[in-house]
Amino acid sequence: MAELPVVFIFAFCAACFFGMIELAQAQNVTDPAEARVLNSIFQQWGQNASSGQWNISGELCSGKALDSNTIENFNPFIKCDCSQSSDNNQSTCHITELRVYALDVKGVIPEDLWTLTFLTNLNLAQNYLTGNLSASIGNLTRMQYLGFGSNNFSGSLPSELGNLVKLEQIYFDSSGLSGEIPSTFAKLQNLQIEVSRRISDVSNGSASLAFIKDMKSLTVLVLRNNNISDSIPSNIGEYQSLTQLDLSFNNITGQIPDSLFNLSSLTYLDLSYNNLVGSLPSWVSQQNLQLNLVVNNFTIDSSNSGALPSGLNCLQRSFPCNRGSGILLCLLVSTVFNGAFLAIEALEYITSSSGIVYESDSETLGPATYYVTNTNRWAVSNVGYFTGSNNPQYTTTSARQFTTLDSELFQTARISASSLRYYGLGLENGNYTVNLQFIETVIENPPSWRSLGRRVFDIYIQITSSSGIVYESDSETLGPATYYVTNTNRWAVSNVGYFTGSNNPQYTTTSARQFTTLDSELFQTARISASSLRYYGLGLENGNYTVNLQFIETVIENPPSWRSLGRRVFDIYIQGNRVSKDFDIRKEAGGVSYQPVLKEYNEIRVSENYLEIHLFWAGKGTCCIPTQGTYGPSISAISATPDFEPTVSNKPPSGKKNRTGLIVGIVVGAGVLSFLSLLVVFYIVQRRKQLPTKEDEGKPTIILHTSNRCQTLFSCGLSISQKETDITAI
Repeated sequence: MAELPVVFIFAFCAACFFGMIELAQAQNVTDPAEARVLNSIFQQWGQNASSGQWNISGELCSGKALDSNTIENFNPFIKCDCSQSSDNNQSTCHITELRVYALDVKGVIPEDLWTLTFLTNLNLAQNYLTGNLSASIGNLTRMQYLGFGSNNFSGSLPSELGNLVKLEQIYFDSSGLSGEIPSTFAKLQNLQIEVSRRISDVSNGSASLAFIKDMKSLTVLVLRNNNISDSIPSNIGEYQSLTQLDLSFNNITGQIPDSLFNLSSLTYLDLSYNNLVGSLPSWVSQQNLQLNLVVNNFTIDSSNSGALPSGLNCLQRSFPCNRGSGILLCLLVSTVFNGAFLAIEALEYITSSSGIVYESDSETLGPATYYVTNTNRWAVSNVGYFTGSNNPQYTTTSARQFTTLDSELFQTARISASSLRYYGLGLENGNYTVNLQFIETVIENPPSWRSLGRRVFDIYIQITSSSGIVYESDSETLGPATYYVTNTNRWAVSNVGYFTGSNNPQYTTTSARQFTTLDSELFQTARISASSLRYYGLGLENGNYTVNLQFIETVIENPPSWRSLGRRVFDIYIQGNRVSKDFDIRKEAGGVSYQPVLKEYNEIRVSENYLEIHLFWAGKGTCCIPTQGTYGPSISAISATPDFEPTVSNKPPSGKKNRTGLIVGIVVGAGVLSFLSLLVVFYIVQRRKQLPTKEDEGKPTIILHTSNRCQTLFSCGLSISQKETDITAI
């Protein structure tokens, strides 16, 4: 009898347990209409709900669709809310989030999708969806996040998007949609992020910025190439949450409002390629602010020249500091950061065991900065951001004592995420022995997972072969506002443009593929630019030349895939004349990638001893397919061959021979100011004289070839081969 209560208790607990299961199952029933719609859409798109993660036993709103997992954790994926049942019995679950991202879904968006009115988050980006965007999208009035960029839609943005008044983020970059931004966007006052970096052909007419008047919650506003004809709102200073503002490639006029000073949270500002006027703002050198003001109508004179960062003059106009007779015999620099000297002070000199005195490099550099010493003896520049690091450092310090007499030299080192350059200024002309000293103090010795790291980089120094062939290297990655001129002034390259949206922008591309051409290796690397890429051939004899430009597309893939929807469109100028408008590499190759394209331009006149080839991105094409920052010019090889028998040598200049008279002016973005965290404005002047002799006769060829491989006589990066014959394969 004493056991009877135990039996009853056990039975009661079992009944409660199974009853709770039944109750839980009753609570987790997906709305039947929504289930039919989603199953139908997935069937049309060839997608399956992931069994075991959600859609357990055929119930869509189950498993991870109801737990704490976020929508980004699985793909495809849904999230459900079971607390919004209209009959208050808490038994019906509604689909609130839907993610079908980068799955190469093809076809149209079924009209039934717009009946899922409980959706707050919808991400259909990076697919191959086509057709128009239905006006029924306006039914999704609960929507907070909407992403449908990187697709192949047609038509324009429906005005019904203005019904989504709870919308906080919207992304429709590279979606294929064109036309103006609807005026109904003015109702989206909760919008925090708007990215409409369409970078595609927009319709005729113009748009205004009136719709952002009351969007004071914006943190990111990117309206690149939206055909906006307006001025910057005078109340822009009230947008206190704004961190990124990109209004480039529009027709914005007037002056930059002073209220922009009030945006203490602003870290990135791009107003390039507009028609802004007025004096160069005094705050262009503001700390922690990346700016791009290229191609506007600002004025620089004595009243505002102080806005230029100090010391920049030494890194422009062909390094004018201490130029001329040469006042220095050597360059001796060592980084010194350790100990008490890190915070404020730094050792000015270190004397090595051999008696060599090193001047300390103790300046703190950022991801795109430079430093020129007060004495103009040397300079250093750094480009590159350590992505993934919350507090990136550009120096390393070690307290270890190393097995060398000069241990102190190795206790600190300067590091870079991309490109680190040192310049010796005012050196006397002649041959030098260059010693570079390295040590690895971050990657540990085995056995430890910390020993698995590999620090690999290239070193560039001019190389001249015994046969007289000169290979001069350009850094494999130019920065967003940089230039390079060879020591012999035979050629130069300049780059302007920052790949917005890319966490680690690269300015070269590399492919290991073998292409259908005898010169496959020419196309395995290419130099790219986010805006303006210029090449200069310097010291050319005046006359007509045949210019060959060679291209290949290796980043945008072949169809069928959403990764094939990218379009790289740019203009080509030679000697200031546009020779190709809206040049599309893939279109020239018959609509395919990985196919070399040769463009030949005849009778190019050189009248002032230099040749300029300018590849310019006018904001057309796509921006983010297959990755963020896939746009702008790309080129693999350049050659220029004279159409006449030259009378001058094509050998490197020496003290025994003179060369053709030449005055060259190189300005990044002609008549343009370019600002990021490093402002670059430069002008290069070099004079040459000629005294031709019979042995110097030949037919010079300039060959520019981007290469990342080092061989016996080859230097990595952009190389020039100058031979006294016609162009030959490198």
